Formats: sequence, C-alpha cells, structure tokens
Amino acid sequence: MSILSNKSIIKKNFKDKSLNHTNLKNSDIHNSNFDNAALTGSYFYKCDFADCKMNMTDLEYCEFYNCSLMSKHTVVCSFNESNFLDTTFKDITFSCCSFSGSLFENCIFDNVKIEFTTLENVIFRNCIFRNMDMKVLNFNFVEFDNPTMKNVILPLEQIPHAIGILKYCMSKPDEVTLGSDTITNLSITDYIDKVLPLLEEEFQYTKEYFPLANIYLARSEYQKAFDTLHSGLEDTIQKRDFRTLKFYCKLIVQSQWFSSRDLHGFYSSICRLSPCGNNNNSLTRSYIRNIAEIKNILFDSTRKSSMHITFLAEYVSKGVNRIGELLLQLLGLSRMENFQFPNTSSIKISKNSPLFISLDVNGCAENIGYLLPELLSLSDEHCSNYQFKLNSNIFEEKHYGQHKTLIDKYRTSCAEFGITLTIVEYYLENCEDILYDKENIYYYNSDMVKYSNLLTSDGAGEWNIITASKKGNFS
Repeated sequence: MSILSNKSIIKKNFKDKSLNHTNLKNSDIHNSNFDNAALTGSYFYKCDFADCKMNMTDLEYCEFYNCSLMSKHTVVCSFNESNFLDTTFKDITFSCCSFSGSLFENCIFDNVKIEFTTLENVIFRNCIFRNMDMKVLNFNFVEFDNPTMKNVILPLEQIPHAIGILKYCMSKPDEVTLGSDTITNLSITDYIDKVLPLLEEEFQYTKEYFPLANIYLARSEYQKAFDTLHSGLEDTIQKRDFRTLKFYCKLIVQSQWFSSRDLHGFYSSICRLSPCGNNNNSLTRSYIRNIAEIKNILFDSTRKSSMHITFLAEYVSKGVNRIGELLLQLLGLSRMENFQFPNTSSIKISKNSPLFISLDVNGCAENIGYLLPELLSLSDEHCSNYQFKLNSNIFEEKHYGQHKTLIDKYRTSCAEFGITLTIVEYYLENCEDILYDKENIYYYNSDMVKYSNLLTSDGAGEWNIITASKKGNFS
C-alpha cells in the first residue's frame, strides 16, 4: 500500500511502479509519469493532475473527489468501476480507455476528446459537457441523468442505445447537433423528422427492442414503449442474457410504467429461469454476477421522488377500534391510484403510546408536490408549507376533485372518532424539479423533542403495512 501525505507537490517518474491504494489529498501532481503504473483502489481528494503521462495505467476502482485532470498527453488507461465526483476534465484526450461501470457525478467536461473507448454501464449524473465531439463514440447502455450540453456533437446512430440522452436532445434542440463518420452538424429537428423514423423501422425489422423502446419513451408513446419493453424482456430472458437484462431493468424503472408488483413478478421470473444446477459454468457465472445488480436496479427507490412524513396520533377510547381502518384509508390516499402515475407507499406504526404513524411515498415529483399540502392539512399543527412548481396539466380535474373529496372525508372521520393527528416531521428527496430553490426540504416539530427516543428506535415494537400501486400487467 502506498500512502502519500496531504498537501503534496508531486513531480516524479512512477513508470512501472506499484502504487495501489494510494491516498492523496489537496495535492498538485504535475508532469509526472504514470506509464504502466498500477494505482488500483486509490483515493484522490482535491488533487490537480496536469500534463501527466498515463499510458497503460491501471486506475480501476479509484475515487476522485473534487479533482481536475488536464493534459497535453493522450491518456490510455483503465478506469473500470471508478467514481468521479465534482471533478473537472479540461483539454484532455482519452483514447482506447475503459470506463466500464464508472460513475461521473457533478462533473464538468470541457474540450474533452474521447475516442475508441468503452463506456458500457457508465452513469453521467448532473454532468456538464462543453465543446465536445463525440460523434464516433459507442453509447451502448450509457446512462445520462440530467445532463447539460453546449456545443456538443453526439453520435446519431447511437443515441437510442443510451438511457436518457434522446429525451434530453428533444427538449434542448439548440445545445447539441448530431453526426457520424459521413454526416456532421445534423440538427435535432432534422434528426427527429428524417433519421429517427428510419432507425425506428430498422429496429423493428431487426427486433432490437431496447433502442426501439427508448424512442417510444422519448416521444411519450407509452403504450408502444410498454409493449416493446415487454417483448424485449421475454427475448432477453429466453436468451439467458443476464448482462443485457440489467439494462432493460434500468429502462423499465425509468419509464415508471411498471408497478412494484410487476417488478416483483419480473424478478421472480428471472430467478425461476436461473441456470442453477446447469452444467454451463459460464452461464451460471453470468447469472451470479448480474442478479444482485438486477435486484438493486428493480427495487432501489433512492433515485425516485419520495416523501417521508410522520404523524403523532392521539385518540380517545372510541377511536381505538377504528385505527386500522383509518390507516388503510391513509395508505389509499397516498397511493393516488386514480392518477396517471400512481405512487407506491408504505406505513410503519409504532406500538408505543402515543402512536406514531410514519408514511413513505415514492412516485413522480408532481404527485409528491400535490400530495404533501393535502396531508399537512390533516394535522392540527400549523407547520410551514412549501410552494411548489407544479404542472397542473398532468392532473385531470376529476381526479383532483376525487382526491380532495377523500381528504375531506378522512378529516371528518378522524374528528368523528376522536383521533387527532399532529405533524412531527416531513422531508422530500429527489424533488428538485418542483422546488424553486433546488433544495430538499425538511420540517421538524420542535415540540416533539420529548418523543425523540421513539422516533429513532431501531424498529422494535413496530409493524408494517406495505402496498404497491397498480399500473399495467406483466405476466
């Protein structure tokens, strides 16, 4: 293990050296030679790499935080499974590199050239791309989550093979152009009108369901996307292609067209088709290598818009027998089943006295923004409410009216049975699109300090009521 001290100034020849698990902070690494060096599993924090030689360098499983990389030398490295957070790449060329499984979050790419490089399973999250020509890159299964691009050329044939970038291009037509080896600077308008229909026809003929479903999702043609994803799932499962299957799972979860019940059914189908006991060792290894990631993709809700809200419920004796009924009604209210994209919800109830009701809701940000004020209106605590940027067009008037009626009935039922709800806390996650200041919001009732030991319990003395929304069928 090599540990370099904090605040170093480095200008050395590390060619052919083993520097695995290097730990380097607040350092300047300029004009150093890392050719054929091994730095697997290294950690770099606030490090400035300038004009370093990196030819055949091993930088797999590394962590780069608040770093910068620029160089007049072409970089030829393996960065597989590395993480880059708040890192800037400027005036640098990556050639014949491998970034498989890497994560780039809040990164800036300015005048960066990437060629002959593997990007499969790479995630670019909240990244900025400026002055880049990527028209010859392979975008297969690359995920773009909330990108920002300016003066960027993208590969026209590869766009439908990536996740998230086609819809971005259609919403930001002035920021990117498209090209290939023979075509340059094709506008988004021409691409949508002239090229995309040809690609759609080709994918239908060749039964390439992944890019075809991507096209339908970008156009908001959800029923076609649903049917195409269905066909893609069946085809991939039959082929036992578990590597490709996980990318379908990413697209499925992003589409929000599959309910939690559908996802569980799909996961069970994958497990039933597992090659356990099969003499094909290669197939078994592929299943084992990918099944955990598939499960995580299908059921990880951390990237969805979500709301957590806790009530303290006080009740008189006549209300004891109605608590269960009111809990189920509250669960139903939070699911918003009549809306276009219902939520998934769960409730946790403490057995302690007084009763604490913790409600978790996952769904689209618009649903959360509509639902929170309605739930707060059930409380006798006048806590601060937030102003959201909501697109009222997504809510049909009849659904809005129906939900308001249910809220009013619930409030009346609580009063009738002597049940009083007091808001304890609430917070939102991944709801930036509806927040004016782009900050997650949090509220805590300071009068609840005396109950804090109950709020932070490890789960003992609690039970759960869990449910999932219904949307579409998968069989």
